[in-house]
Amino acid sequence: MVNAFPDELQRRPTADGFDTLYSVQYGQTFHSSHGALAEARHVFLEGAGVARQLAAHRLTSVLEVGFGAGLNFWLTAQAGQAAQTPLHYVALEKTLPADPAGIKDDSQIEKNTDKEFNFL
Repeated sequence: MVNAFPDELQRRPTADGFDTLYSVQYGQTFHSSHGALAEARHVFLEGAGVARQLAAHRLTSVLEVGFGAGLNFWLTAQAGQAAQTPLHYVALEKTLPADPAGIKDDSQIEKNTDKEFNFL
């Protein structure tokens, strides 16, 4: 498997069986070691009210500072598609993999979701 992430990023497992990334440069993980998937759902979708907006079929706009491994986007897009609600998503990131399509192929996102999304 080709590593689509820069050398300073390493994959690390979390307690819920979902991998997160560890930044050698900053000395920290992108998500909690207790569970990357659970944290993203709790903090991003529920805590920020994104899931509630989408479920109410309201056009939802999201600005994410720090795209990271794309987990928050993936879950948000999945929730928007399930609710059949328009979603406007903008993410800012200092460094993305050279091949954004590699994000899906080089992570566990594909194993943990039942929908496929294409990166632009």
